[in-house]
This record gives sequence, structure tokens and C-alpha cells, in this order.
Amino acid sequence: LCSYLLIGFWFTKKSAADAGKKAFIVNRIGDFGFLLGIMLIFVTFGTLNIHQISLQAPELLQVGGGIVTAMTLLLFIGATG
Repeated sequence: LCSYLLIGFWFTKKSAADAGKKAFIVNRIGDFGFLLGIMLIFVTFGTLNIHQISLQAPELLQVGGGIVTAMTLLLFIGATG
């Protein structure tokens, strides 16, 4: 929200208003990716406790790493968005 307000401060300029809207949308996409990543971690491991996740992760990697890749990509989208 703050980046949207800072970028769109000069709302009378169309380019500033458009850039503010773009920043708002990109941030929401990142937030959604982060939320999906957290939800996928919770559904997969049944907890958000990092210690419990680190104990269960080696077993998951032996079975298949596709879900771990999805978690990582979603969290990355959240961090970059």
C-alpha cells in the first residue's frame, strides 16, 4: 500500500497514476504467491513450526521433490512480488 501511495503521489500525471496501479497489482500477486506457499507448507507438513518441518523434510525429498519445488517457487514469488 505504501509503495502504491508513494509512486502515485502525483496522481494528476497519468504515468504516475498508472505506475501506482501497477505496483499495487504486482504486490498483490506476490502476496498471493506467498500465501499459497505458506498454505502448501501447512497442508504438506501439518505444521508451520520450522523445527518440525526440518525434521520431516528429508523424508519428503526422498519420496519426490516436486512439492518442495512448488513450495520454494511460491515463496520466491512472494519475496519478489
